[in-house]
Amino acid sequence: QNKFSLDTSGNAVIAGTITANGSITTQAESATAGINIKRTNSSTAGSKGYIGFQDSSGNYVASIRSQANGSNNSGDLRFYTSTGESYSDVYADPVAALILNSDNKATFAAPITINTSTNEQIVLSGASSPYIRFQESTTDKAYIQWNSGGFIRIANAENGLIAFWPSATAASELVLMRNDTSTASGNDF
Repeated sequence: QNKFSLDTSGNAVIAGTITANGSITTQAESATAGINIKRTNSSTAGSKGYIGFQDSSGNYVASIRSQANGSNNSGDLRFYTSTGESYSDVYADPVAALILNSDNKATFAAPITINTSTNEQIVLSGASSPYIRFQESTTDKAYIQWNSGGFIRIANAENGLIAFWPSATAASELVLMRNDTSTASGNDF
């Protein structure tokens, strides 16, 4: 089998590894410049391809890769970084720093830091009653919501208790709790 072939249209096919001592540039007319990474066998699991970043010893210190999630036509895009460790295999790093899921959700492996001088830090838009959910492990426990009825809802799914603390170390000065044991929706306090 040929390791390199060039067709009459100028398309090159290379079988093997390409090593470049410098940059690789792709350029073309509008929206046609690109790099395609294609898996040639059919599979519903496993990686589809990667871009790896190596140190001078050839160990991977970061990578971007596509991971199938059970369907041959869908997958996640995963970003991996290293904290002083390097891996000889691009697939050895166990924890992705960021996963962009095929269901359009993002999963971060650590707290998110927003570092900007802009006062407005987080914007929830698009929904009529957006909310932020809190979980204990993977169990839903509470949420804060702007309700389209014109009010802010703070909900504790575990016991209905809401405490306001003047500082991180002081005891709570105001505690709100349900005055009944019903689970009917509406005004609980």
